[in-house]
Amino acid sequence: MHNRVRRDAGGSNAIARNKLARLGADSMVKLIKVWLETHEIEDSQLLSESLVALVDKRGVRNIAAMAVSRWWPSFSREQLAQLDIWSILCNTSTNQWVSSRCLDRDGGHFLMNSDPDDFVKGMCEQFHRLYEIDVRLERNDESAMYICRVQLFEANDGVVINTHKPFYFGITTGHSIVFHSPQTDTHSLLILQAFSRVHSKVLTLQRITRKPTASLFELNLSMGLPSINTTGFGIWSVYAQGGQLEPSPLTEPEDHPLQDVMTQPLLRGQMKRRNDIAMLKFKGSTSGVKRQKEYNMKRMNDRIYGNADGNFEEVTKYDSLLPVRRVNFTYHDTETKTKIRINLSGKDVFGGLHELSDNGFIDAEVVPDWLCGDHGDSSGVIIDNVFTPSPTGGLI
Repeated sequence: MHNRVRRDAGGSNAIARNKLARLGADSMVKLIKVWLETHEIEDSQLLSESLVALVDKRGVRNIAAMAVSRWWPSFSREQLAQLDIWSILCNTSTNQWVSSRCLDRDGGHFLMNSDPDDFVKGMCEQFHRLYEIDVRLERNDESAMYICRVQLFEANDGVVINTHKPFYFGITTGHSIVFHSPQTDTHSLLILQAFSRVHSKVLTLQRITRKPTASLFELNLSMGLPSINTTGFGIWSVYAQGGQLEPSPLTEPEDHPLQDVMTQPLLRGQMKRRNDIAMLKFKGSTSGVKRQKEYNMKRMNDRIYGNADGNFEEVTKYDSLLPVRRVNFTYHDTETKTKIRINLSGKDVFGGLHELSDNGFIDAEVVPDWLCGDHGDSSGVIIDNVFTPSPTGGLI
């Protein structure tokens, strides 16, 4: 039996309908087909085989409205959880994400290799005496990542009296970095603690990203985690495709499978990935701020000179919205007793560093956030990678 969740005819119904519609036709059809296998309805018009034709005839939004008001007027917990997870998988979710690194007792990297079923069972066991818990997990084949949704419920004699906000994890097998929701309330901290205990009694989570981001894809990219469908493995990506065997050592070199991947398309793919990471770190998104910068300059021209189309300096993708002309940093490493002073000046300091990164002089995957302009025009002191702003800022 599925626990049903009553939704009012107004706000909650509209939210579920919009989430379903934003999945797009293909994904919405796939999800509804999943529900048809697990949640029966009485509607002769809706057959799994004719669902595609029905969507083509009536449109995505109309079918989404029918799904939440006519076919399943009250979703089960499973359906709500699946809808949330599919929103993440289809990159239509508005959830915020941060990243943490999993460390073992000695401070080394702890790699995530738990069996998905064991993980779900372990999370349920952590809370069975305190709360009702719903744990759902789906695999995203494109990023080789598991998306997990955890929600706690307070119940009295089987009746739910309080529902807590869902908490999400993005787990990539074989990596020490885990993505998760940024919430820090008591119940979210309990979920994080349970996550650590399920994997290891000595596991600790060390926060990496300072600011939450709405794009799990961009966060994954900024951490440098390779996808099975990207060029993240470089020339070795041929061995990640599956079904590839090492040829005979007597094979002619030009017939070796690596010969096919060491080509210009691969190099262009690697360069695009590097540039995307740099754009994300220095500008906050892979789309950059060029259009916003041009709009701001036209608006200023219109206000001052009464001519929005007047001549102004050409804007490049490296230009910052608010250029910083001078900023100073002092870096301390207490373990090695290293102290480095960095004085930067120029027309657009962080725009210049962005361009250096695109040209291969700076590794965007490892450059710290304080060197990407995350703290604006603030100069500061960095002690063991912790930034503290100086009383006197930089120069804009």
